[in-house]
Amino acid sequence: VNPRPQISVNSPAVCQGDSATLSVTGNANTYTWSPATGLSSTSGATVNAAPSVTTPYTVTATFTTTGCQNNATGTVTVRTKPTITATSANPTTCGTATGSITINGLAASTAYTLSYSVNGNPVAPASRTSTAGGSIVISSLSAGSYSNINVTLNGCVSNALNVTLSDPSAPQLTIPSSNVIVCAGNPTGNINFSANPTNATINWTNNNTSIGLAASGTGSINSFNAVNNSTTTQTATFTVSASANGCTSAAQNISIIVNPRPQISVNSPAVCQGDSATLSVT
Repeated sequence: VNPRPQISVNSPAVCQGDSATLSVTGNANTYTWSPATGLSSTSGATVNAAPSVTTPYTVTATFTTTGCQNNATGTVTVRTKPTITATSANPTTCGTATGSITINGLAASTAYTLSYSVNGNPVAPASRTSTAGGSIVISSLSAGSYSNINVTLNGCVSNALNVTLSDPSAPQLTIPSSNVIVCAGNPTGNINFSANPTNATINWTNNNTSIGLAASGTGSINSFNAVNNSTTTQTATFTVSASANGCTSAAQNISIIVNPRPQISVNSPAVCQGDSATLSVT
């Protein structure tokens, strides 16, 4: 009575799309595997297996001198890789961590390992449990680039996603295209500023208060009588910006130029009736 080969075979697990190694341990001369689906070879003590679904493989071991055989079965368990999608919400105000990214397509109430990078800097992986609806929300996010977003389940890594979050747009500011030029003592006329959205706050600063206007203010500038008590032109430059939702527009400038009036004096002489006097202006 000739003995049969004494053999054993492993049963590895593999993520979908990857391959595992099937190895038989024994004392036979030849080994034949079946079915051939997903195998790198149907013979040999070690083969690579990449089935699309969980598959049992049978190896037949043979003593070539006696023809005695024995069989063993190893099962390659195929674990499904998570397939995810993402939706996002931008920050509601500039410079705040009010944005979020929601990962969808997950199993309900299941613990995953979440990984991603922010502006190229990896964030430490963290265990996160999905909701009953199969989603994970990454909240309190600032504007930036979020890359390589993925989850891992049972050692299988999902597809990776990239999401960019942006701050709200700054208001669009409109100011007059020309400077205001007046003579001292004359009204400037209204200087109107506007912004989109209309609820934006318009702020301005004035670098020369000697013309008769405060150092700062909000909204448009109402007409006022310009002041210039000097003998040279006075220029006041206004820096204007608009703010809404924590976002501020690029600053724009407009100037009020106040030209001086002539500085004069005139004499008041006395004269006898019938004579003449000299009136002189300086």
